[in-house]
Amino acid sequence: MARHFISKKEAKAVLNSASELGLTLPAGSMEVEEVRKDRCYFIDGKPCLFQKDIIIPTIVILNEIKPEVRTVTVDDGAVPHILRGANVFAQGIINVSPDVAEGSLVYIRDSKGNYIAVGRANRSGSDIMRDKKGEAVKLLHYPNDPLIQEFS
Repeated sequence: MARHFISKKEAKAVLNSASELGLTLPAGSMEVEEVRKDRCYFIDGKPCLFQKDIIIPTIVILNEIKPEVRTVTVDDGAVPHILRGANVFAQGIINVSPDVAEGSLVYIRDSKGNYIAVGRANRSGSDIMRDKKGEAVKLLHYPNDPLIQEFS
């Protein structure tokens, strides 16, 4: 299906969904593109949110708005693996924001503050930092993943 502009009512619902994820999206014209049951929302032509079963912010919008909530910061050794789609292991994590709970959506960034992926926390932030063992975050979105390719 081709990209098309959405109503103000639908745009407000999308912005509310983003707000629930701790994100304040920029104002602008909002469009949606659908592929099968998946959707991608665009603001002023930039991909901002994917909607599958859940809403997932894009790396593009995370790097634009730089949220300070739900963050997981990884060391430089973990970055190349994450960029290729590997899940995040606790051993490669430098810091986790205190609001990260088990099952919550998290925004993964490198040590320089660049957002590189989005995932779902397997454990709370305090558990991850205390144990420093095992898989901590399951990746949902990363550069050039099948999700972004679907809308390219």
